[in-house]
Amino acid sequence: MSDTTGAPERRATITLNIDDENRLQHMPLGQYAADFFVFIGRLQPPTKAHVGIVRMGLANGRLMIVLLGSANRPRSPRNPFTFEERERMLRACLSDEENKRVIVVPLDDSMYNDSAWTMRVQELVYNA
Repeated sequence: MSDTTGAPERRATITLNIDDENRLQHMPLGQYAADFFVFIGRLQPPTKAHVGIVRMGLANGRLMIVLLGSANRPRSPRNPFTFEERERMLRACLSDEENKRVIVVPLDDSMYNDSAWTMRVQELVYNA
């Protein structure tokens, strides 16, 4: 496949190194386009669109890593739910089989420091 310029399409893939390989044995390696996908969002609250994105990631990758942003923020009109409540709401929308392949991680805000936030995202994905 190519884009409008005629250049061949390039697919970026990321390799996931996991110490506990038993966790992935039930999933055929060659069936997916990527080892994992990452979805970053506040999900205040999780919507059908959020669940659809998670399911799209699961359809194309062995794992879906969901980083729930604003995890360090107190309840407010903008952030009415805690990290734990948002994780429970998201998981309640997924099947048991889907939940086995979803990793949900809290992501704190780093106000006015994009490089610190980016480094934290990379660290959380690496350790997921």
